[in-house]
Order: sequence, then structure tokens, then C-alpha cells
Amino acid sequence: DGLEATASVVVVVLDVNDSPPLFTLPNCDAQVYENLPDTTPIVTCGATDADQPGTPNSQLTYTIVGAGGTDYVAIDPSSGQLRVASNIDYETVQLFFVRIQVEDHGAIPLFSVVRNITITVLDRNDNTPQFVEGNVQLSLFENQQPNTPVFTLRATDADLTPSFRTVTYELMTSNVPFDLPDPSVGLLRLALNLDFEVSSLYVLSVRASDQGVPPNVNTTTVTITVLDINEFSPVFDTNGVYSCAVVENTNDTQCMTVVATDADASGNFVSYTHLDS
Repeated sequence: DGLEATASVVVVVLDVNDSPPLFTLPNCDAQVYENLPDTTPIVTCGATDADQPGTPNSQLTYTIVGAGGTDYVAIDPSSGQLRVASNIDYETVQLFFVRIQVEDHGAIPLFSVVRNITITVLDRNDNTPQFVEGNVQLSLFENQQPNTPVFTLRATDADLTPSFRTVTYELMTSNVPFDLPDPSVGLLRLALNLDFEVSSLYVLSVRASDQGVPPNVNTTTVTITVLDINEFSPVFDTNGVYSCAVVENTNDTQCMTVVATDADASGNFVSYTHLDS
């Protein structure tokens, strides 16, 4: 009979980098609020590699392809997490696109397909209404009739979301002869009769509010000077009846002093004229 011998043969199968990285999610589109601090996470677009774990063939690095979105976001190369890189302002950009790719560390690296990501920016109520005219100074004659329009205040809000940019107005000063009948319109109106002799100056505070929750508010001052009109006649202190006695044949002798007053308060002085009877 022939002789036989046996031996154990160990076959080591060496990994070949034959599996490209694959993104785990079919879609990585995301939303992000404006004004978030730098490094705030937005979305993680991870990938896997079917090559042997723990080898360069399955070690992955993520990169942004091209310049799109790099003004606003950066990517963590080891995890695929997109993060805020600089201030994102909704009033400047409402939507932007990022293209990312992942590669393994094989001797001849394999790349994933490029993933296109849409980032939608969400608005915050981050702007305060601004009065166009600032503080206002007006003059108004006292004989103006109630319901007379006085001035239209205007405030604008730089936010783009309708509720954040819609402004309403409110008169904050009470017990004054003015009102704002329509909160959606900044029309300041005379509500009651004016009287210079009662008050010649009004300082009003008007508030503008947007419709955010909570709202942003701003105030302005409206100073109204009431102008006097000559509405009162002079009145003699004796109802206009005077008498005195003089000695005949005398000249330049004072007989009496007649006095008249005028209820107008703004320097309407009284002058006197002799009328022959």
C-alpha cells in the first residue's frame, strides 16, 4: 500500500475594496431656523460600507462637493453631520442646496454617489417694527373739528413671514382728545374739541406691534402743539358803562381808566380807540 500524509492549510481571505459607500437614508433634506449659533447640528447624512469593518476599506470620510451652501454650513468629515457654519438670515436666504459625497480609505478609494440636500430656512420673529418718521412734532389749530385726521404713522417690519411683518398701532397715552380708531392703520385722529386755554401741548406715545408670539414692539412720540385762534372779544370790566365828572376849561386831565380783558391766552392784547358819539 502507498503511504499518505495530511497537512492543515490555512487560507486567509484578504479583503478587497470592492464595496462603495452607500448612504443609509434615501433623503437628507432638512429644515433649519435662522440665527442659530455656529456648530448647531442640522442633519446627519450617514453612510455604510460593506467592506471588512475596522479596515481602511470601510473607514469613511464625508465632504461637501462644490461651493454650494458652504457660506452657511460645514460637514463633520467623520460622521456626515451638517452643522451651522455662519449666521443664516431668513431675510437673506430662504432655501439653499448642499452636495455631499463620502469616500472610503482603500488603497484605491471608492466614492459614493453625490447626495443633493435641500436646506429650508425657517423664519423667526427677529425684527422689531420701525417707525418711518421717528418722533413726530405737529401743530394744530384749536378750532379743528373732531374726526379730523391729524397724522398717519407708518412702521415697517423687516421680517418676511406675514404674521411677523404685519404691524398694528395703539395709542398708549390716555385722557387725551386724540385716538387711533383702526389698529391696522396708524391714522391719528382728533377725537374731541381742542381748547388752547385748557391745554396747549400734548405728548402722545404710540406703540407699534407685530403679530409674533410674543410680539416685538416699538414706540414713538407724537408732540402736538395747539395753536390759539382769536375766538374771544374784549370785555370791559363794567360792562362798558363808565361815567366821570370833569371841571370845565381843563385840558389833559385824567378822568378815568377804562379796562377791558380778552379771554384768549396767546398774547391777543387789547387796544383802545375813541369813538365820537
